[in-house]
Amino acid sequence: MKIFRYGFICALVLAIHSVAAIKTGTAPGLASGATGGGDVDPVYPTTIDELTSYLSDDETRVIILQQEFDYRGSEGTTTEDGCRPLSNQECIAKNNGCKGQDVILQSGGMSGTGGCTDGISVEVTYDNAGPNPLQVQGNKTIRGVGTSGVIIGKGLWILGSNVIVQNIHITNLNPHLVWGGDAIYIQGADGGETALENVWFDHVKISSIGRQMIATNTASVKSMTISNCDFDGYTEYSASCDNRHYWTMIFYGTETQVSLVNNYIHQTSGRSPKVGGNTILHAANNYFYNSSGHNFNPIDESYTLAEGNYMDTCTAPVLLDDTSSAIMVPASDTQSYCESALGRDCIVNTVVNSDAELTGQNDESAVTAVATVAKTYEASAAATMTLSSSNFGVGDLAAIDGSSSSATTSTTSTTSSGSTTTAQASTATPTVASTETSTPSSGSTTSSATNSTGSAATVTQTSSATSTVAPSSSSGSTGAYTSTATQTSSATSTVAPSSSSGSTGLYMSTNSAATASPKGASNSSTTRKNSQKQFGQFGK
Repeated sequence: MKIFRYGFICALVLAIHSVAAIKTGTAPGLASGATGGGDVDPVYPTTIDELTSYLSDDETRVIILQQEFDYRGSEGTTTEDGCRPLSNQECIAKNNGCKGQDVILQSGGMSGTGGCTDGISVEVTYDNAGPNPLQVQGNKTIRGVGTSGVIIGKGLWILGSNVIVQNIHITNLNPHLVWGGDAIYIQGADGGETALENVWFDHVKISSIGRQMIATNTASVKSMTISNCDFDGYTEYSASCDNRHYWTMIFYGTETQVSLVNNYIHQTSGRSPKVGGNTILHAANNYFYNSSGHNFNPIDESYTLAEGNYMDTCTAPVLLDDTSSAIMVPASDTQSYCESALGRDCIVNTVVNSDAELTGQNDESAVTAVATVAKTYEASAAATMTLSSSNFGVGDLAAIDGSSSSATTSTTSTTSSGSTTTAQASTATPTVASTETSTPSSGSTTSSATNSTGSAATVTQTSSATSTVAPSSSSGSTGAYTSTATQTSSATSTVAPSSSSGSTGLYMSTNSAATASPKGASNSSTTRKNSQKQFGQFGK
């Protein structure tokens, strides 16, 4: 009997850790060289302390997440004077059933915090874990199993090159407060002086965030791929007072280069994405749905090629309020630029159920600058997408033996001249269902120049006049903290954040890219940089 029991326990342990065979596949686009932790023996954290340690140490690691990691309450809470911006004052006056966001004050108080020059002072309470992200060093793979790998209350700060983050959900970072925390932040190495390389986010879901879902700054990263991700903008607290998240993606930096491909970006109201600094962005085959504000917002000396994207019910597909930026949107009169720079036609975008068009500016400059990046990913025709029910993000991940499969594509109608297809006043709404519709094929390989990502990205075309995209509820999501003008008295005690080694504070909003001083945490040689122009303003 003892022998049988011992054998059963061994078999159980092997079964639990059978996910060691999981492979990540190869990134499409710029991060095709990312290997993360490679073939090292994986580790399986079971506590938030273990996860924090594995991410921040200097060891090459494959970190498998098989459970939720809830950081809320682990570093205490803070109650302090904050700001109610004009946007939230107006939201309260509307009384439309939606909630706005208050603001955590930055250095300089009301006058030094973006959006608060017309604000009023209120008391805010927030969880200290949110503004203090998990530090992720280089040569790491972070991989979730099924839909169990959830990080609650903290985001990721990528500090090293060669990082793969795949199949996890980041959620509930003080969603009621601007500056409550970013889901993913990258500024580069050496305090933002050196650009990172080979950073890949794949099948990552992000929801209920106080600030940016993804933000890059300073030197940033020069080879990053974001693929098959689910940017879920549905939120209880919205800067636009309509249950849609405004702070979606902001790409800044002196060397930032991004492949943004095959992602589902929905229920947002702005910055999806905002592209500034010297960023070079190839945005291809993304599905934008139900946006009440702007999607693309190029500014500064940035360059964007937007091709093969499907945009449904997007109020303003692009906001062109800065004439110095360049964005290429394929049309009949711009295809010659693509042929010259890429040796091919660019893939047209599709816009439906919108009174506005996706248009470009300085198109030739854009495609010329983005050409090298665009050649790492071959865009396909615009199409809608289907989320997976077996993992996070768009399409099913490859089998645990590491085989990958190509995306299945359902094309939309486009004009032969290469212009954007636009359909007006359609009553049909594409359905995005969390259902499994295909099984990954085995034995195929992944190339950085094809529309395959180590996953079966199921793409479907459906039309249902009544179906809508329902907000997904994250396990463990509670939105625990609120901010009101009468929430607590000034005598309420506050709990300072734990001063763990390497902890960092909020973005400090200044007029230059100054080093951020930790707020409520010990000093660290690793600091985050920020500028008022880039991150502090409302309305853009």
